[in-house]
Amino acid sequence: MIVNIYLKEHEFLKLETPQTLNFGGKYLYNFEEQGRNLYVTKKLNEKYIPDFFNISGSQCKINLLSAIVGANGVGKSSVLDIIRNIFANPGYNGAFPHNLCVVLVEENGQTKVLYKAGYTNIYIKSDSGEISELEYASKQEYQSIYYSPHFDLKYNPDFDEVDKYDISLDRYIKQDLEEIKERDNRFKYDFHWELKYKNSLRQIDFLNSSIFDENIIFREVFNLPNYKTGILYFRDYNLNYNDKKEIIFRNVPLPLRPIIEHILYKIEKEREDWHIFRDQNSKLNKNLRQALVNRYLLERFVIKAFISMVIYQMDKENTFLEEGKIEDPYNTERFSNSSAKEVFYYFIKESYIQIGNRKKHIFNSEDVIAFIEKLFTLLEKETDPYNLLREDIPLNLDELKEVLDLHKKVVTRLFKYHLALEGLVEKSNYVEGILSFNPTDRNMSSGEIALLNFMSKLYYFIDMNLVEERKFLPDKQNYILLLDEADLGFHPLWKKKYVNAILKTLPYFFENLKVKPNLQIIITTHDPLTLSDLPMNNVVFIQRQGDFLEVVPEENKVQKTFGANITDLLAHSFFVENGLIGDFAKSKIEETIIWINENKTNKGENFEKELEYHKKIINLIDERVLKLKLTEMITELVPDDHYYNQIIEEEIEKLKRLKK
Repeated sequence: MIVNIYLKEHEFLKLETPQTLNFGGKYLYNFEEQGRNLYVTKKLNEKYIPDFFNISGSQCKINLLSAIVGANGVGKSSVLDIIRNIFANPGYNGAFPHNLCVVLVEENGQTKVLYKAGYTNIYIKSDSGEISELEYASKQEYQSIYYSPHFDLKYNPDFDEVDKYDISLDRYIKQDLEEIKERDNRFKYDFHWELKYKNSLRQIDFLNSSIFDENIIFREVFNLPNYKTGILYFRDYNLNYNDKKEIIFRNVPLPLRPIIEHILYKIEKEREDWHIFRDQNSKLNKNLRQALVNRYLLERFVIKAFISMVIYQMDKENTFLEEGKIEDPYNTERFSNSSAKEVFYYFIKESYIQIGNRKKHIFNSEDVIAFIEKLFTLLEKETDPYNLLREDIPLNLDELKEVLDLHKKVVTRLFKYHLALEGLVEKSNYVEGILSFNPTDRNMSSGEIALLNFMSKLYYFIDMNLVEERKFLPDKQNYILLLDEADLGFHPLWKKKYVNAILKTLPYFFENLKVKPNLQIIITTHDPLTLSDLPMNNVVFIQRQGDFLEVVPEENKVQKTFGANITDLLAHSFFVENGLIGDFAKSKIEETIIWINENKTNKGENFEKELEYHKKIINLIDERVLKLKLTEMITELVPDDHYYNQIIEEEIEKLKRLKK
């Protein structure tokens, strides 16, 4: 776990002197520079308790929770970027924030160097004065995961495209827009709806997951609501045609092109013959007959959408131009009397890739057929012609779960089309699928959406990148979760629950991984409510002194955090300067005090009118001591026992109501 950052220089943070950031490990660290060498001393952190943050019951353990606290703009996110920089791709044009720093970790109580820049050697001094060189931790065993809920279009050029573990809102929106643009230039829906569908699918994926379903803690901590109903949308990929209306293939294997063309031909022919199907059902009432026709057309659209997805995936790379095969030489006469669906199923069952003696079926035919049949079963239940015409159908979540699980299996298999038969999947092999979903049964609060967005993005990232079936990224033994104001939008009641909630829930997200990792959480916040859940030595307070960033010295730090009263925390000048009330209220109260003092010796011509105004100001004040003191000052100005007694009686009544 990362326990310390010693920061000497940073491209975006002005430092007058090197800064030491201790995150609350077993030891607290200090540093001394001697030329290009750095000497480390450590002392026992008396507030450190092993396994203090392990409260989830998960196999994945949280070793440390720390917070970086400061006002807006002091550099909290830049500190997180120092950690991200350790793991981002070092070969990406050298575009990283310049910084000179050392990052220390503790492994089984032993201090090691995870990262250094700007120093030749790092030494540690023992209590007895002995000096030895610090060992280096294996950087390959560590990885940061960064989340921020801010939508500020602040794409960091130093991390854009190189931090594969960035799950921030900005990053997801950028990625979603790129996929929308790449997928279909016709844009059946506008960008806002496209983004909403994608985000809703991630939310539903999480809410349907075994992690959410099997761990009641997700519902107990936040009482997180679930969706019940929504609309399932079918999406296709844009196919390119020449002037003769022939499909243009780029990298689809040559032996597979005839049967793909024949499937598409069959689909179009059957869609053109829709009136024949209508006439076959002429005895039915008009509404039901129209529903049958629209379902007939939609079923063919679904098959076409699936085929368009396959073409899109195969066309990405010139990988298996000759290696793609299908059992028996394909000829259209053999299937002249077959339906588009029958030819499609034949293609799904019989197509494969052959490299030498190694043979691999492109599809798991059982999964694909089960997926298509499930969709057709859902379509049979829909009797509204309008829904079928729009290529979307209302569903409840129970119906949706099975079809989404099948969809994921099918799409996961397509990820691996371009691979040899094993290994990590490349991100370029990602294919989105043909389904989208939009919940319709309720509007969540901004806090509920904020929480669900965070958890669904984390779940989606892990499920689509780290689990064995869809492994885009390698296993790591240690993950550092960097949560950059992830509690943004939470009600104060939820802010109180925030630390307890992430400690109890986040480890379960990693339980489906082959390697069960250790976890560390570093949060940024400027909310004192959060700090009452953290030991003092686990909090790094940063501030600006003039133009320079500074870690708040020990003597000026908030000395009480864990279990501290929120009022005590707020009272510290680090959080609020010049009082604990808003500036507007403060200015109005000061205005009344100034007026009282000015009228002690010389009352103006509008005195009575102004007096009533300032009495109204005093009546608005809810802080009891301040209100009574101002009432006394008014009474001294104009003896008025009635007014003073009235205020006293009102406050007594308030206290009685509170007691009840």
